Amino acid sequence: DWIGELKTRAFTRFQPFELRLVPTHPSSFLFQELLNTIRDHSPDSRLEIRPMNHLLGSPEEEPIGTIHWGATENLLNRLAERIVADLHSFPTHQAIVTFSGKPESRAYLMSRLSSLGLTNTTLENEPDEKLAFGSDWIRRLRNNPSFTFEEKLKINSILLQYPARFEEGESEYQARLIKNKLLDLATCEKLQGDPRSHPTSSDALDARVTLVPWMKLPTIPGFLCYSFCDESLLEVPVSELLLSNQELEQLFFAGFQLPRWTELCKARLDILESLARCRNVLTFSSLPGDALSHFLLKPVPQFGAPRSQEAPNYTAQLPIKSFSATQLETYSDCPSKYLYRRLKLTELPRPLSQFALELGQSVHQTLETFFSNHPLPELSEANLREIFEDALVKAVPSLSRRPNLIPFYKKAFERILPHVITQEQNLRELFGSPEKIQVEKEFELNLQGTSFIGKIDRIDQLSDGSLLVLDYKTGTVNFTPEQVARGENFQALLYWLGAQAVCNKEPAAILFYDLKKGEVKRGLARETLVTKDIKRALTRGHTLSDEKLNSLLEKGMEILLQLSDQIRKGDFTPKPSPDSCRFCEASQFCREAVTHG
Repeated sequence: DWIGELKTRAFTRFQPFELRLVPTHPSSFLFQELLNTIRDHSPDSRLEIRPMNHLLGSPEEEPIGTIHWGATENLLNRLAERIVADLHSFPTHQAIVTFSGKPESRAYLMSRLSSLGLTNTTLENEPDEKLAFGSDWIRRLRNNPSFTFEEKLKINSILLQYPARFEEGESEYQARLIKNKLLDLATCEKLQGDPRSHPTSSDALDARVTLVPWMKLPTIPGFLCYSFCDESLLEVPVSELLLSNQELEQLFFAGFQLPRWTELCKARLDILESLARCRNVLTFSSLPGDALSHFLLKPVPQFGAPRSQEAPNYTAQLPIKSFSATQLETYSDCPSKYLYRRLKLTELPRPLSQFALELGQSVHQTLETFFSNHPLPELSEANLREIFEDALVKAVPSLSRRPNLIPFYKKAFERILPHVITQEQNLRELFGSPEKIQVEKEFELNLQGTSFIGKIDRIDQLSDGSLLVLDYKTGTVNFTPEQVARGENFQALLYWLGAQAVCNKEPAAILFYDLKKGEVKRGLARETLVTKDIKRALTRGHTLSDEKLNSLLEKGMEILLQLSDQIRKGDFTPKPSPDSCRFCEASQFCREAVTHG
């Protein structure tokens, strides 16, 4: 109304006045129009525009909110300690924690609360009905008095390490566990039940601490309120990964109403601001300092007593029947990382690698289907493209619920497709047409009483009777033979030994089929079994004499057995380093991590 009256120019000149305005951020066009109108009609007036946080004083005196800030592990410990102390002071109250964090952060906080004597529960989304029986089995195991404590520990570990697969029914899951000799029929029958029945947990009814989804908390009599968020609050969700934020912005302004990550991020930070300004909520956050620059940060002191000078104990026993190359490489990188992943305390793969993982599975399925045919069909883009469309549906069943993403997978495959045609032609020119091809060949090796397992993508039997072993890679291939001797890459070693065991023939070479670059140049080759043309086509140093190759294999087997023995003994002592700790999902909870605060 004020702007409308000014625009009518009913007053030839506005009386001078003093006005202080507090704009929001960002200010609206209506507000800017108001300022311009006042300036035009009353140039002698004193107009002062103050930032929003100056409304009640200077930023130092009145910040928008107070947040307790620090490293994740330290914050969770302090939060648990504070909840215990507050509930001790208010014995008739309960505690509510609005929580936004990674699954391992939630598990860590609940574990700490339990160790401090507080019953607790969490309100999570209902699991997929097809996989709900997995949690039921664990619940029945823990409540079944017919199992001893030691049996419960062992079975619980197996159920966590070998969860139900997507769309796998209870009977199929049981059959897989029995087939792999993980559990016997009698044990499985004790754990079975109606997967549709989910009785209310007594823990949830009696819990003094409840973790709830990230939200604004109202004031409720009889409840103490807290909030926690870690760096995952600002992580990009999986649904946004296929388009960059810039692309989403362009589509938005072109008229497509797509959700933008910036809007979701702002909404989450708005909740954080609301919680931080609420006097009845104690807020903890391990977000980066730049994301909290306008908050008043109160660093959280180290939790508990000073660290003991005695060497910490990093031993734990895991029921492990056999070892794969991936397990051993992870353990070689850092034993604590291996333990962390083996116990499935985090969700792997991470969202950023999900698309690449699913694409790789689809490409593997495509090549497996094509080379399983006898005789081989024509190697053409049309044939491979048709097989890929079927393989994509099988490898990524969830695409039936999100078909709009299928074109992205097809586009990625189109970049790979010419490489497959070219490299197959190059392989036939160098090695000749194979007499026999085996795909997805599983093997199990027994070396000095220890079992090693794996699955080889493809084995070609050459005209001279030797073997060409191929491993498909949709990611970057940086293999060098020296990695085998250093214990950094066990795939080439195990696949060499595995192919020799299942085919009872000597491999001429094992090569990594790099679909990303479109080359097959890296791996291991025995000089006496390959031609000079093959040697020239491979990366220099990857074709080895008998003496060098045998020495390399022996050294690799020595490290292989040494690491597997350490795992069996339960030695998970960390190997911290700036490079590995920086990207390790366990760094926030590892006592020795380089990034630990």
